Amino acid sequence: MLVETLEIKEGEVISLIGAGGKTTTMFKLANELRELDNRKVVTTTTTKISKPSVTDIDKLLVSKNLDFLLSEIMSLPAQLITVAKEVINEDKLNSINPKWIDELKESNISNINIIVEADGAARKDFKIPAQYEPVIPKSTDLLLAVVGSRIINQKLTTENLHRASLIESINPKFKLNQPVTVGLITKILLSKSGYDLLAKQKYHRVIPILNQVDQEDRYHFALEVAEKLVKSGIEMVLLTAVKQNGAIIEVVKR
Repeated sequence: MLVETLEIKEGEVISLIGAGGKTTTMFKLANELRELDNRKVVTTTTTKISKPSVTDIDKLLVSKNLDFLLSEIMSLPAQLITVAKEVINEDKLNSINPKWIDELKESNISNINIIVEADGAARKDFKIPAQYEPVIPKSTDLLLAVVGSRIINQKLTTENLHRASLIESINPKFKLNQPVTVGLITKILLSKSGYDLLAKQKYHRVIPILNQVDQEDRYHFALEVAEKLVKSGIEMVLLTAVKQNGAIIEVVKR
């Protein structure tokens, strides 16, 4: 199970950044936590997410009032609860204030976890964050940086990389329409102009998830990325195919 490999403890806040399976991973984790010990799980976003289907959750709470949300979360028997500030365009949920997540954690509701989608990617396979991204709550215990391995063996374009126009800020040698390489993915994850994951390890447990590893060529590419990340100082990397029964393909550790 993902939750056991990630060693998620009761009361922890888990935030997901990157692209290529954040939402799928969020609801996979939520369901595993519920099945593990009937835990209550709140899923939410600090950006925007698609409105979840009724099969993904037990209850959707939409309010601009934090006290109301806290009261409902505490009193509801529902185990899988999605929280948002408002519904936009009928099928999107708008962000809540990251400080609300900190307050929810501090409320000491028993037997609960909070999972946050903290980065938007417009359904692309990967992204370069803008200066104001990602929006990670301070109370985050575990930070999961997701990469969609479907991007390998492709040229780098605006179709597969969100905010692709920022590519030269990562490295002036990187250009649109160049092949996607192990070095490019690793640089986006580690660079100060990218996700700066090594620096984020000072504040959170950081675990990259190389997702969509459901083909042999993706496996070899993802494994090379994982080994390079671990050699650079990341403690652990997961290779997954979350849509394929949430399978963990491999765990790479220091």
